[in-house]
Amino acid sequence: MRRPRLNIKVTLCVILRLSRLCSSLQPSATPFVKPITASSQEIWQLAEKSALRQRGSKSYQKAWRHWLHLSIDAIRDELLQTLPHPVDENKLEDLSFSLGVAADVGEMPSFEDAGARSGYALDYLCRARLLADLFIYSDTYSSDHLRNECHLTSIGGGPGFDHVAAALVSIFNAAGNSELIVPVHTTVLDYESGWNNLVDAMNEATNNALPTKGKLHCAWGGVCDITRSIHHESNINCLDVVKSTTLWTCQYCVAENAFKLKDSDYIFFRELFFAAAYGATFWITETTPRMWPKFYELILQYNDENDHSMLSIEFPYMRGQQMLIKKSRKMEEPIPQVISERDIGLLRNFVKYSQCHDELIKTGWERQRKKKVIPLL
Repeated sequence: MRRPRLNIKVTLCVILRLSRLCSSLQPSATPFVKPITASSQEIWQLAEKSALRQRGSKSYQKAWRHWLHLSIDAIRDELLQTLPHPVDENKLEDLSFSLGVAADVGEMPSFEDAGARSGYALDYLCRARLLADLFIYSDTYSSDHLRNECHLTSIGGGPGFDHVAAALVSIFNAAGNSELIVPVHTTVLDYESGWNNLVDAMNEATNNALPTKGKLHCAWGGVCDITRSIHHESNINCLDVVKSTTLWTCQYCVAENAFKLKDSDYIFFRELFFAAAYGATFWITETTPRMWPKFYELILQYNDENDHSMLSIEFPYMRGQQMLIKKSRKMEEPIPQVISERDIGLLRNFVKYSQCHDELIKTGWERQRKKKVIPLL
């Protein structure tokens, strides 16, 4: 009888799976070794070397990204040691999915679970890196805020990512000279009061990981609700800092509150723009730019109704996920441009994005959870 041929590929796959199975049943010969993160002194020395590179050059950008990666890892490692609550992976998974749904339908998810908040603080720390990138490459931000003491208010800012971003840029730009560290004082406001202790933990982790020299501080400022008037009792903490704040940030809060913002006619932002100090800058970030056309309408209305101040708007990147709004005096010379021709073109695209999204939701489309893939042995 003729002997059947062996399929070599199938045979090798079977052998490989059996070997993996056997190795998983035996104790590992080499125990897990925790990755070594850069120390505060090493981060400081590496920032000093950046002074030898020309700002904006390829070597400068490469040095910045390498330094940023090391610094974020160091902060995350420190934060892991100071978390007020252990991470709940299941709750974090539910929260992550809810965040996507919230951006789709415009209704804010719940952050009430402490274990999910801890996981969010660790897993979404990359958002600090994205904002730091925006700060380091934006000439407007550099000229206005990295030269002088910065008072930052982070709206919807739990657990303190925006402070980390500002701290990273301040340390890197100092290039090893402690006298050049621009002091940053951050106040975090959020509708979820449970962020309180995590903001403290983030501040401690940042000060431990980075050579802040006592010049960078972040504190919990209290609750804030962007769907209500700034004169509402829920926003008294925002009103307390409105005149002293030079830099406002609001990341990933607008789309998630789209329904109530529309219902309130954006009263929070209308009143905030009016009450803010001259020269104040607003950085607003979203996963989608479909909300920006409405903000452009708010800006045009503001400029028509106010004789002494005006707002200008800018989109630093073509994708439009970040929006810059700046308040200035109308009598300034030269007179600030409200919006550029380039950004007018981007706004037309953003209107189309918004229309397409509305049509998609009307069809009954709903975001689906990712299916869990069981790894092969």
